[in-house]
Amino acid sequence: MYPASEVKTRAALADEPLVKRLAHLSCVVLAALLARPVSAQGDGEGIPVNEELADMVEEVSAATGISLTIGMQTPTSVNIRKVNGRNVCAPESLSDVERLQLAFERHPNIYRNIGPALVVITGVDSRKKRVSLDELRARGVIAGCPSIYVSVRERTTAPETPSSPARSAPP
Repeated sequence: MYPASEVKTRAALADEPLVKRLAHLSCVVLAALLARPVSAQGDGEGIPVNEELADMVEEVSAATGISLTIGMQTPTSVNIRKVNGRNVCAPESLSDVERLQLAFERHPNIYRNIGPALVVITGVDSRKKRVSLDELRARGVIAGCPSIYVSVRERTTAPETPSSPARSAPP
């Protein structure tokens, strides 16, 4: 968790350069995201998964040839615990983990990609930002070796309006 002693007040942040203020804010936001429980249903069995997430995971696994063992999941995210039958934190898994996370980073539907090899967060402006795993450890946001957490952005769809006229094919 992010130490309360390091959370700065608005007045204290006003004295720092903009880059430091934004870095501090991104770490606080990331800490809040990582502290959020992933699933109240244990390992996530029976939870319907977003089609974009399922497609992304299948495509990346097929493209890299890496088999995955998924632990917790939500409709828009999964935690990958093992690659090719080995724990993602095992030293012999490092090259597979790096290849897998880089493949997820290149996928157009990736939103968050957090793991032992790298941390990439997609901002609201759709720009991807790499965050230093060492910095997150030093700040107490991540302890030890994390599993690989990948997610897609939650989509909000406008409700259908029954009063909309049906379109017909041109004559």
